[in-house]
Amino acid sequence: MDIDVFAAVIAAAAFQAGWNFFTKSFTGDRGILLVLGWAIIGLLLIPIGIVSSDMNAVPASAGWIVLGSGVIHSVYVMLLSWSYKQGDLSLIFPVSRGGGIALTCILAALFGVEQISLTGFFGISTVVLGIILLCFAKIDKLSSHLRPIFAALAVSVTIAAYSLVDKIGTAHIPLVFYLGTLNLLPALFLMPWFCYKRPKEVRFILKNHKMRSLMVSAAGSGGYLIILWAFKQSSASYVVALREISIVFAVLLGVVFLKEPLSKYKLAAVATIITGIFLIKNA
Repeated sequence: MDIDVFAAVIAAAAFQAGWNFFTKSFTGDRGILLVLGWAIIGLLLIPIGIVSSDMNAVPASAGWIVLGSGVIHSVYVMLLSWSYKQGDLSLIFPVSRGGGIALTCILAALFGVEQISLTGFFGISTVVLGIILLCFAKIDKLSSHLRPIFAALAVSVTIAAYSLVDKIGTAHIPLVFYLGTLNLLPALFLMPWFCYKRPKEVRFILKNHKMRSLMVSAAGSGGYLIILWAFKQSSASYVVALREISIVFAVLLGVVFLKEPLSKYKLAAVATIITGIFLIKNA
């Protein structure tokens, strides 16, 4: 992997860790929090993308890619919101991300989207192993965590799906415009549902957490813009795995700012993920 792509994805991972850390103390519905901010970001980015790009060069078939990705991202938000009600964020997050890495790699190979080297395969596998080790730090009795693990794996399916669709989309659609649609479409699809099913939660977030919603969505969007650019430059399997160094950042933030204990499982997980990242860099 080229050094500029590697550095860019590391920066995107820092954005991702930051917004996840920023929502860790939030007790409300994270799905609504994200979608409200996405609506604003999408409305800002779409006209910027149109003005700054040659939209005439975009093929008509790209509309199906945009729609498909918007639907998958909407399902992702719904599943993510549901999964956070099934278990702790510190378990849901690593399981969903680790599963997303593995499925992206498998599906990319099955559908012939891309090929990866043997070194890259070992790097991806090592990152997934590190995430599994991190999960052991959260699990005392497996049977009591089956429901949240199942929920997290459901989220991982959507992560793999939108990663591969977005890998294809970046080859045909200007990045800023594409990101704007990925922000706005889930908001259009989901806000009527949220307003109908959870009107009190929507009003609560609008009244008390507007800035948090905007900051979280802006950080997430900024990070994902970098990921979309990286998809154009490198393998989606590598990019999806590499961005999970955000888990290392999240662990360090928790240890430094929240005084969370650095257990042997966490330490082993961090070392394993970093080893995998090194292998991917040299793939």
